[in-house]
Parts: sequence; C-alpha cells; structure tokens
Amino acid sequence: MIGDTAELLVATETFYEAFAAGDVASKDALWAEHVRVTCIHPAQDVLTGRDEVMRSWRGILAAGDAQGFHCERPQAT
Repeated sequence: MIGDTAELLVATETFYEAFAAGDVASKDALWAEHVRVTCIHPAQDVLTGRDEVMRSWRGILAAGDAQGFHCERPQAT
C-alpha cells in the first residue's frame, strides 16, 4: 500500500506515462490484483472489478485514445 505523498505522486506519474505510451502491460501492473478495484472514465459508467477495468484500458489503449495525453502538476492530498 502506498504510504506517503511522494509514493502516490510516483504512482500517478507512472499511471499517466503508461497511458500516454499505450503500454497495456505497465497499466496492468498498476492495478491491484487482490482487492476490489473500480474505475470511472469520463462520460462512462463505473467499472467494477479488475477484469472489467483492464478490458476497458485495453480498448482505450488499442484505439490510440491516449495519444498526446499528459498530466501536468499532479498533487496528492
């Protein structure tokens, strides 16, 4: 489990780098495997469960929807 702000920001940066690169393997490594996960993409319903979340990311990344996307000045509270 992430214990401090610096680790959370590193995880966030890694998340968005994998997103921008279309890197499914890195994206897969970021999502928890042993606890329930959920995800909400803009203008979509809540996705529940790792399989459903990863299926959505594979579709998004395969479609190239992340090209040019980047995260600026991330913050953690």
